[in-house]
Amino acid sequence: MSIKGDVIAITIAGAVLLAAGWYAKKKVQGAVTNVTKPVKDAIAGFDNAVDGYINAAGQYITGDGGWTYYGGHTPQYNYVIPKDFGIINPNEGW
Repeated sequence: MSIKGDVIAITIAGAVLLAAGWYAKKKVQGAVTNVTKPVKDAIAGFDNAVDGYINAAGQYITGDGGWTYYGGHTPQYNYVIPKDFGIINPNEGW
């Protein structure tokens, strides 16, 4: 082979390797994206479940249906006045 033929063969081989590398990179990026999204969703779902359990326990302990882990108490606009509010129990006295 001549030098010109060698240069052409190396150029073609280089182009094939670049194309194969680009294709592999594209496939790996797609695979990583397809794997990381469900993992992120699963972690977020677990965090939400844990927060829900903490909120439920806090609501049970405090008796406040609006108690949240982040807020710690019911916001004023969600507050419900108890049914016996303002009623004096005759058995307790003043």
